[in-house]
Amino acid sequence: MYKQLVGFCAALMMAAVFSLPARGDLLVYEGFDYPHGTRLYGLEGGFGWGAAWASSNDGVVAANAAALSYTDAFGVSLPVEGLGLSIGRTYRSGERYLENPIEEPGVYWISFLIKPSYTLVEGQTSTIFVELRSGTTVRMQIGKVSANPYYGLRVGSTAAYSEVDGEEKIEDVFPTQFLVVRYEIGTSTDDGQIHLFINPNLGPANRPALEEADAVLPNFDSTRMAFNQVKVTVISGGSPTSVGRGYVDELRIGQSYADVTVPGPAATMLLIK
Repeated sequence: MYKQLVGFCAALMMAAVFSLPARGDLLVYEGFDYPHGTRLYGLEGGFGWGAAWASSNDGVVAANAAALSYTDAFGVSLPVEGLGLSIGRTYRSGERYLENPIEEPGVYWISFLIKPSYTLVEGQTSTIFVELRSGTTVRMQIGKVSANPYYGLRVGSTAAYSEVDGEEKIEDVFPTQFLVVRYEIGTSTDDGQIHLFINPNLGPANRPALEEADAVLPNFDSTRMAFNQVKVTVISGGSPTSVGRGYVDELRIGQSYADVTVPGPAATMLLIK
């Protein structure tokens, strides 16, 4: 009850703030605020990036007509900028290098909104995930990372899954999910911990405890987790081959939970719906 009261009071306090600047520890932000229908290739929005978006599948990745949205259990909404990213078909991806590699030992937080959009029949599969990479080396995948229908994490051949079904519709529509990841870069070969939180409450007062994570990857080599690139991918397969599609929006990388669960740099108001 006390935690709920604290969270509710924090929500009211945030709702009263009419101008919120960017937090100093927010390292990377991409709101996909681009004109509707534009190809992602060559676009340079957000901040913390060292290059424009690239895509080996130019013409399929595009800015969607409407942004995704998320409202937490206290009625506080995550403000969004502009539109959202639409990506799809059999295999499509877009990738972008960071301005500064995430490589110093410490704890980092990553968040984004995600929403699948496809119809599967028996024998078909579709995945949609955000991937952290060092050049061409994959460090971690976050989202619907395999034929397993549940959202989760993958490092190498090891995966951990939540109980949130990425193929379950509500009133015939896939719900948007807000994924938040606590990510460690360390100095030991077996002390790494990655925690995935799905649809947590927003703001610094509501940071969830580690034991509340929806999925956990423990005991990995945290010395090999530095990354310098983010990639968004949809892969469809099975027989007959499915045509998957999904949406991603409001990508943030920071050094605290607060950094990735409050407005981006150009947001001017925290709304309560």
